[in-house]
Amino acid sequence: MYLLSNTNPAIMDWAYSKDFSEAGYPITCYFNKLYKSYEIGITKPDLEIFSYVIKDSGMIPEHTLFIDDGKKNIEVADMLGFKTYMPLNKED
Repeated sequence: MYLLSNTNPAIMDWAYSKDFSEAGYPITCYFNKLYKSYEIGITKPDLEIFSYVIKDSGMIPEHTLFIDDGKKNIEVADMLGFKTYMPLNKED
């Protein structure tokens, strides 16, 4: 499982802490790898960041579920062949 996020270092400081989850686990316990826009230098929905993640991870878009709450991010993922899901507002 991978995370592709348009995030920032301040949020990630919190996410890497035990305060991230009620169980006391940091975000790294939930993902195999984190792809952070501020480190890569590209943000979603730019096609380049998706291409970077595909190449680096070796994932096959047609065999991968991409979940995001941004319509444009979903549109790019669809274009690349990902299976996609966009949760509704307030959907858990």
